[in-house]
Amino acid sequence: MAALYQQDKLPWDSGETGELPLSWQTVLVVLLFALACYGCWRLLVWFMKKSHRTMNWRRARLWWPTAMLGWGWVTLALFLRSEERGTAFDVASSIFAFVNLPALVLAGGLFELLGHMSPRLRVLIGSAILWWTWYLIVRLAEWRAPADAREM
Repeated sequence: MAALYQQDKLPWDSGETGELPLSWQTVLVVLLFALACYGCWRLLVWFMKKSHRTMNWRRARLWWPTAMLGWGWVTLALFLRSEERGTAFDVASSIFAFVNLPALVLAGGLFELLGHMSPRLRVLIGSAILWWTWYLIVRLAEWRAPADAREM
């Protein structure tokens, strides 16, 4: 108890100023990421406009979420397999996060609720959340495809 009492008298300096370290490199990376997101969105809209009549939406509703879930499991397995992760893993996980950004943003709040559960249960429930979120995104794209094609 005396040690805790003595610590209260010591000055506390966190070393942080509370400011966001902003440099031109950070601004450039954020700008390039935003442009890449916009480019991917435009590419997706273009693809949907071109192939809305020939696309098998029933197949896409099942295989796209399943492919994203499988990719997530592979990324998780690579993450758990090795303590030393190299540039290849960083690039692969960054691409996974970029491609799954819509699903991860929509499911982010639900993932936060899983923090107190066991890791296996979190993986199981997180997998279901990721799959259903992608299913709903594909359904939304299917619903919007005819309207986007008419605007073409």
